[in-house]
Amino acid sequence: MNQNLLFLDEPQLEFGWQQRSANPKAGLYFFGPLAERTRPRHIKIGVVGTKSGLALFKHWSRAMNAYIEPLLDGSLNHVPFPGFESVFESSINEDTEIQVEISQAKLASAIRSGKRHEAIKDAVSLFEEAIQKNLDEDASVDVWFVVIPDEIYRYGRPKSVIPKDEAARSSLSVSHRRAKEILAGAPSLFDEENRDAEVFLFEPNFHHQLKARLLSTKGVVLQILRESTLETLISREVSSARRRLQDPASIAWNLSTTLFFKGGGHPWRLADVRPRVCYIGLVFKLFPDSNDTGRKACCGAQMFLSGGDGLVFRGTPGNYFNPVTKEFHLSETEARSLVERVVKAYCERDADGRPPDELFIHGRTRFDASEYTGFVQGAPHTKITTIRISERNDFRLYAPRDTPVLRGTALQTDERRGFLWTKGFIPELGTYPGREVPRPLSIEIVRGDTDLQTVMRDVLMLTKLNFNACIYADGSPVTLRFADAIGEIITAVPESRSMGADAPEPFKRYI
Repeated sequence: MNQNLLFLDEPQLEFGWQQRSANPKAGLYFFGPLAERTRPRHIKIGVVGTKSGLALFKHWSRAMNAYIEPLLDGSLNHVPFPGFESVFESSINEDTEIQVEISQAKLASAIRSGKRHEAIKDAVSLFEEAIQKNLDEDASVDVWFVVIPDEIYRYGRPKSVIPKDEAARSSLSVSHRRAKEILAGAPSLFDEENRDAEVFLFEPNFHHQLKARLLSTKGVVLQILRESTLETLISREVSSARRRLQDPASIAWNLSTTLFFKGGGHPWRLADVRPRVCYIGLVFKLFPDSNDTGRKACCGAQMFLSGGDGLVFRGTPGNYFNPVTKEFHLSETEARSLVERVVKAYCERDADGRPPDELFIHGRTRFDASEYTGFVQGAPHTKITTIRISERNDFRLYAPRDTPVLRGTALQTDERRGFLWTKGFIPELGTYPGREVPRPLSIEIVRGDTDLQTVMRDVLMLTKLNFNACIYADGSPVTLRFADAIGEIITAVPESRSMGADAPEPFKRYI
């Protein structure tokens, strides 16, 4: 088959009053969110932070209900923010339902421990315990905001380094190297060393570890914010001296959209999605304590429907990683079990209780025959198509004009392979919201017989379901956009605490 260059129309979204727009900000601005029966009229908020963080959050909640001028750059990518209640027809209290203060001194001391694993675990514990102690059915909270000083972000990451003059002495009795030996099966004669070694089973990432440790607490939905983000929104100025941030109106659009979604609402949905179709993105991540003889990994699946509803299924940890090919693959049994759980969840949400007609499974590696057999066995009444999606760094397409290649441009190289530009110049906005020459996604139908152009249109649609921000479109489909983050959250705690649960969990708990 000859190469075929084509252009895919921009997918449309549906908003309130069944109105359509391709632009999320324009759709929400003019029509509001989906007018569903379950749309939240009021979102209850709990906030945890230092004294200064709580004060900033109170100012923020007031600023979110006010008009914010856009950045004037001549494009339609920046529009005014009318206020949270004006856009979403849902209210938030200036005085939040629950406010919990964390000691600034204790937090600063915890994050400065000499060993990163210990420091981050102790800092996370302060916030986790504060939320756990304030879970009350009489004052239920829809979304918990965790407001962190910028030093927690700076020192709360795996490769962060505390200046020697600030580092506190570690209380651990073992080094990281000795802990690895203990965890690999060479326990110490001293119980204290064995206990301390378990600290190194927790991923030294504040964001991922806090979310992972609260997954076992039913109903807790988190939004983690830095104090400097709130300062920018309140002051209405972008401070380039501290960190590079979006303009205040864009920050407000993004935070309000994710707040509405995490609070139980649906900002928009895909307008022209084919009926009875389900999309899955597979997630794999090695556990940090994996050794050379047993590279144990977690496996999960993200399921998405047209309305943007997402569910995360955690599978049983296993030896899915092949050190030779550097790829992850499920066994036939695990593939079948995972798809059976996905189809069951779909049927429970379907008005007629029927399985999907089509199931598309997205991944970053080529699915093998054993996996595909398991998928088909797990959904015998559903057409299965497996698709490999990856970003190509070695391929560019230049347009004969001053602007970059158009978003939606596709190059079909044969019946099962092609390239799709999900990033590029957007005529409706009059700009390209990016800095580098747009890179395409490589799309390959590994198994199944769906038309490639249909697959590409689906992928382009799925780039518009990122409710963690209010942007025109993402560069990756939502099935894979958060795959790395979800895998890192699942593996941020010891394997014994990340075992797969039978019931799927809401996607909003992971983003």
